[in-house]
Amino acid sequence: MSNKNILAIETSTQACSVALQAQQKVFSHHKILPRQHNRVILQHIQQLLQQASVTLAEVDALAYGQGPGSFTGIRLAAAVTQGLALAQNYKLVGLSSLKILALSAYKQYQVPEILVCIDAKMNEVYFAHYRIQQKNIALIGEEQCVGYDALQIDDQLNYLAVGDGWFTAQAKMLLKKFPTLKLVAEPTYPNAIDMLDLAEQAMANKQTLEIQAVQPNYLRQMHYQNKST
Repeated sequence: MSNKNILAIETSTQACSVALQAQQKVFSHHKILPRQHNRVILQHIQQLLQQASVTLAEVDALAYGQGPGSFTGIRLAAAVTQGLALAQNYKLVGLSSLKILALSAYKQYQVPEILVCIDAKMNEVYFAHYRIQQKNIALIGEEQCVGYDALQIDDQLNYLAVGDGWFTAQAKMLLKKFPTLKLVAEPTYPNAIDMLDLAEQAMANKQTLEIQAVQPNYLRQMHYQNKST
């Protein structure tokens, strides 16, 4: 853990999640709050700052979950990040919500091949295959917005399946075709506490953003644009 003070914000799913690394300690707030994120996110940030006895002026970097996920949720994380950054000269980092969830699952289960699936509604999911080895987190292929029938899974690999997209009726039917998939016991959501290491890596690799580049990654919008061309 570095001496950097990092504030992380993740609101792409039903979980409203914030974390603060400050004075070489970690403070976090992660709670399932469907459709209430905009009402509580600033309050949760202030609570963490008070717990850590630091001010926003003492924060070095902001990391936000850029999606994909709930359109309202990912817009909120980007907007709060931009708003806070207008007043301070922070390092800014945007992180994939699917990547955050993959890292969280790896820390808990130590399975290197992870299939992340977040419910995108309308019989579609946000899907990604991540391979994690030591500190290397590799995206295999690309993040997608697809229907369940379009998911391509190599049944020869020992996958861990995480995310609420695996708990729909359609997913349960699909899982019967892939008996080697290991499904976690309950739906899991991206946790801001897992963004802190990713944010430090991004800063070390000079993968930071200008404030105008802090934007949501809708993915579904890109998906339909690609289908229409």
